[in-house]
Parts: sequence; structure tokens; C-alpha cells
Amino acid sequence: MSAASAGCLGCSRCEDGPVVTLHDGRVVCSYCEDFKQECLARHVLALPTIQERRQFLADWERKHGNEAGLALGDLVRSVWKAGRA
Repeated sequence: MSAASAGCLGCSRCEDGPVVTLHDGRVVCSYCEDFKQECLARHVLALPTIQERRQFLADWERKHGNEAGLALGDLVRSVWKAGRA
């Protein structure tokens, strides 16, 4: 299976540049939006307290809209669960 079919957005950079494996096992290039979102989720998880994490997610939702806030919250939970497995 090529990296593009595994989750990369088809930018063809997987063949030329660095690739990363996401928490769910997909391999994407480091330019893809999925990698950017996972980095953001990991940033949220690295915040020192649950109150700071909740505040970050609330601020994100206020700035980017309800759908984006829910999506980031879901991704944060998914990355957290994968790290516990």
C-alpha cells in the first residue's frame, strides 16, 4: 500500500520528503493536514492541566466554529486513547 492510499492527501510529497505515522497507523507526509491536526491534538494533550486543555478547546471552538471544536476534541481523545493502548 502506498503512503498516498494510506491517508496522505495525494500531494506526492511522500515520495520526496519526510513521512510520519499517525496515531491510527496511517502514513502521511509531514505536509498533510492530518499531520498538522495531530500535532495540534498532541499540543493540547501536553498542556499541564485539564483546565488548560478544556480552555484551549473552548477557545478553539469559539475561534473556528462548533464543528472544528468538536473535531479537535474528538481527535484529542483518539490520540489520548491510542497513547494509553
